[in-house]
Amino acid sequence: MRLRRATLLCSLALLGVAPSASPAPTIDIAKVTCSDLDRATPLDRAAVVMFFWGYEAAKNGATTFRTGMLERATEKLTATCRANPARTLVDAVHDLGVKPF
Repeated sequence: MRLRRATLLCSLALLGVAPSASPAPTIDIAKVTCSDLDRATPLDRAAVVMFFWGYEAAKNGATTFRTGMLERATEKLTATCRANPARTLVDAVHDLGVKPF
């Protein structure tokens, strides 16, 4: 009886505090600009850059990264974006001529 009551109370508590799921924003990666990247928090910036490298690797069928090249390519991307804030990240990555994979 005690276990049943505890289970019921836990179930009711969970139902009362369950957060409603709100839809996550949708981002068109083809429209993300260097300025957007510059305004992002350091953590978000790192996540975006890693996503773009993964996206580019997948488009090229690559399954490995060269870590030294990844660091240099990211530094080059950062410099390119600082000089061209209106440029999209997709275009900036393509213009680098450096692939870390």
